[in-house]
Amino acid sequence: MKPFVLFLCFVFAQPVLAQSYSLTPEEEQIAQASEAASLAQDFAEAERLAREVVSLLSARLPENHPMLLFEQLKVAELLATQRRLGDALEMKRDIHSRFRTVNTVYMPLHAAAQMSLVQTLTDVGNYREALPLAVEAVTVAEADPNELSAVADSWRGSLATIFYELGYLEDAEQLWARSIAGLDRGVAAEGTEKTRGHHPQAIVFAEARANALSELGRAAEAVTVAQDAIARRRGFYGRDEVGVIAMSLRLAQYQLDGGDKEGMHATLEAMGPVIEAEYKGTPIEATALALDALWWLGQGFKTPEFMKGLAMLEEADTMFSASFPAAQGEGFRHPVWGKALLNLAAVREHLGEVEGALEAVFKAEALGVRSRETILRLLDTAGVEKVRSWGEVIPDAFRVAQVTQSSDATHALLQMAARVSLGDSPAARLHRAITDAVDHEAALQADYAALVRLPMAERDAAREIALKAELSEVSLEQKRLRAELHETAPDFAALVGDGSVEQREIQSQLGSEEAVVLFDIGPRDDDNDFVFIITNETTYWLRMPVKPSQLSAAVADVRAAVDMKLGVRGALSLKAAERESQAKFPLHAASWLYGQTFGQFEWALEGKSHIYLELRGPLTALPPHLLIRNQPETLEEARWMVQDYAITVIPSVFALKAMEIAATGPHAPEPILGVANPIFDPNGEAAVQSSSNRGGALSPLPETFGEVKAVAGSMGSQTVWQQAEASEAAIKGADLERFKVLYFATHGLVSGDEVKDLVVQEPALALTPGGGEDGLLTASEIAHLRMNPDWVVLSACNTAVGDTPGAEALSGLAQSFLYAGARALLVSHWPVESQSAVSLMTDIFARRANDPELSAAEAQRQAMLAMIDGPQPEWRHPAYWAPFILVGDPDR
Repeated sequence: MKPFVLFLCFVFAQPVLAQSYSLTPEEEQIAQASEAASLAQDFAEAERLAREVVSLLSARLPENHPMLLFEQLKVAELLATQRRLGDALEMKRDIHSRFRTVNTVYMPLHAAAQMSLVQTLTDVGNYREALPLAVEAVTVAEADPNELSAVADSWRGSLATIFYELGYLEDAEQLWARSIAGLDRGVAAEGTEKTRGHHPQAIVFAEARANALSELGRAAEAVTVAQDAIARRRGFYGRDEVGVIAMSLRLAQYQLDGGDKEGMHATLEAMGPVIEAEYKGTPIEATALALDALWWLGQGFKTPEFMKGLAMLEEADTMFSASFPAAQGEGFRHPVWGKALLNLAAVREHLGEVEGALEAVFKAEALGVRSRETILRLLDTAGVEKVRSWGEVIPDAFRVAQVTQSSDATHALLQMAARVSLGDSPAARLHRAITDAVDHEAALQADYAALVRLPMAERDAAREIALKAELSEVSLEQKRLRAELHETAPDFAALVGDGSVEQREIQSQLGSEEAVVLFDIGPRDDDNDFVFIITNETTYWLRMPVKPSQLSAAVADVRAAVDMKLGVRGALSLKAAERESQAKFPLHAASWLYGQTFGQFEWALEGKSHIYLELRGPLTALPPHLLIRNQPETLEEARWMVQDYAITVIPSVFALKAMEIAATGPHAPEPILGVANPIFDPNGEAAVQSSSNRGGALSPLPETFGEVKAVAGSMGSQTVWQQAEASEAAIKGADLERFKVLYFATHGLVSGDEVKDLVVQEPALALTPGGGEDGLLTASEIAHLRMNPDWVVLSACNTAVGDTPGAEALSGLAQSFLYAGARALLVSHWPVESQSAVSLMTDIFARRANDPELSAAEAQRQAMLAMIDGPQPEWRHPAYWAPFILVGDPDR
């Protein structure tokens, strides 16, 4: 929603912003004729006359004279009014830059021109560029509350629109509330006749505020504000003005959202005569029918009232189709129509009309309104009842399962695949520069938004100016880079696609002993949850019998038994009491989890030895190889999944396509760079601390040097950095694209850990400080590194996911390495004990050195089995052998 403000009319109503210059009689006459043509909505004629005024002024004034600039701005506004936004934007940018050459923004006319530019930037959707300009102009108006208070209220409302579009809904709602209150104070002080321009703005801001409240889930407040907006419209425009009708429809929606169907029905009934008389057959009537149908449908299943509701939904669909016959297609979105179709699908489903319901739900999806739950439930029903063949159903279900699951890890993987697909080329460097610039802009935007939300007295003016300049620079840089990339590699996006993949593409990449398993788990217990099992021969799509809350409880039980309370990387050994606490393991929970998940389809995995596994929901918080296939009484009797399957976790099924793309790209020439045993406290000050729920200080890690040296030796390399060499500055300065494997054996920190006086705000690897660096290589810093490894090994703690069931599929640390260019990762689920970690890691790489054909997943499996069957009894506990998961496949 973008409130439109008639900036020039409003500006000239304010004393300080009024014209401080005089036109000649001839110029004044033409200007008045232009204004009359504009009021008559003959905008082309108004533009012609306005340009004539500009031509006369240009003959007698310097090119950057404020009078000339402001008359040119009127032309630009008329271009915008005619929706010639490209021309308007170009002209407004020019006017704004010329104002900058002769005036400070604190000149009121300059600020008004700046807000006019802001309006057109928001019209074309360029909210990020508009934000700093709007903040600056609002600051100008707020600096003189006596003369410019009404201007500030107007511009503050436009600033709220930008906040809204950038996703800062609460801030937008509060700004709109302030603007409305200020405009109302002006009316009360000056009287209606002097402040008629306040009313349209207050109306638009009230409507926008109601919409924001609705999106924030505050339906009752949205209803109250919507009712106020309707009263304002009726008072200013009249009862039957189209805006009153449109807002009344929104009010009905807000009432429905709040559960007040009776109130909704009453609102729609009151509108009925006007709609019947003036809006029959239009989208307005279609919207009213689609909403009111829900009241009729609630009067009893298959009653005459219910059937009337069904007919109303079908009639609404017909009206919408007739209203938008040419607009339907790629990119066309209509949320109201889409919601009506979802409701129609639900009704048809209840009536047993599965094919009709599917037709409606897919039509809704094409209009931008998608319900994972409804689509999957209907597809399952269609297959079970043989309305459609499973060969038709499963591809649709697989597509929906992908498009309804979006993760930062998948985005990172998509970016990596895009860069690799371009190879070592100028286009690849351009793509990387663009993605880096987008991330940089988002970070700056967040900083700027946080700054301008502060009261004026608390704002850092210098920081605000610097951020604004940097935002403008990075925005222009993005435009330049995108244009250059399009010219250099116009078809590069087709190499990667949108991050989804068809099942036949997956099947073509699988060997006879491989399978892909995707757990498609929704967020709520009443969702329908499914699992896909894909082999090179067939695809199975099965319903899961378990609820997410049940999975969460069992996962939490297992996590509690394996989470070592050892700080952020474990001590060299465990005390007896700690060993005893670790010995307790909920065998029943691990067995139950297997039975409710893999146990439901283990027949489909017969003959398979390697599983590629996409986890969702509560299952993301647990390494799958510690699930138990039998019902043992002791650890020794347990049949762990790792005993039968090598497992590779993938961020999404698209990862297999990304791996295929990555395999075609250049690989690094050198085997490994190992980083171990940093010096955490080189100055002899207090050690790095972890928060109280994670234990004590970071301990030195001398044993990690032997670990990494052994791994590097197995690969024929001696490139291991330790102590002073293992520094953050060294990593940032290194050519990381040279190494096939990047191996970090150090402490992993998570958000909330304390580093001396600092609380860590994002995941990080602890390295040696110095050279201007604090020793914390954070996730955001990793994302901006350039690397090309087949494999990144993080022999640290908490580098896979958070410990909360249902968290993001991969931690920020892991995502950052994928984004930076890693093809695969070895990461941990919980704090690891150092001696067992050393044994596991060195064994994995030793096995690969002894058998070059051995896959990474199989080497990891064998190394874990060696610990389970080894001479140290405590290492049989999963806390020791199970923390690490392989993400992606370094061998593909």
